[in-house]
Amino acid sequence: MCQKHSFGSGDVFPNIPTSTPPRRRRGGFALPNYAYSLGQLRHFEEAKSLLRKTIRVARRVLGENHELTLRMRWCYGKALYSDANAPLDDLREAVLKHEELERIARRVLGGAHPMVAGIEKDLRNARILLAAHETPSTRTSA
Repeated sequence: MCQKHSFGSGDVFPNIPTSTPPRRRRGGFALPNYAYSLGQLRHFEEAKSLLRKTIRVARRVLGENHELTLRMRWCYGKALYSDANAPLDDLREAVLKHEELERIARRVLGGAHPMVAGIEKDLRNARILLAAHETPSTRTSA
């Protein structure tokens, strides 16, 4: 979801159930990769649930400005709008999360960081989806 990986056709790890917990890898990126894999498999609810829980822990343990915390929040925001059946509230939340995350990542990592560019791209995508799903009556009531 938030990192670029190439998955070939049929490359879905057939012997590993999706509920297998992630292993901690060097660099601590096992969880975002696991969440990304859940997104690739279209398991958005499971990815959102996992990330909601772990983001709270990451904020407490690593801090709000740690790159891994930012990466998890990015994955969560993307999971909110990537579901084709995402409700309007999820699309609105995705835009708000990406706006907040973009400001923090720009301040912490700098505007030239590739993660900031990816967050900006996802923010544009979330805004486009939100605009496409809103009707004139929902825009005025929000």
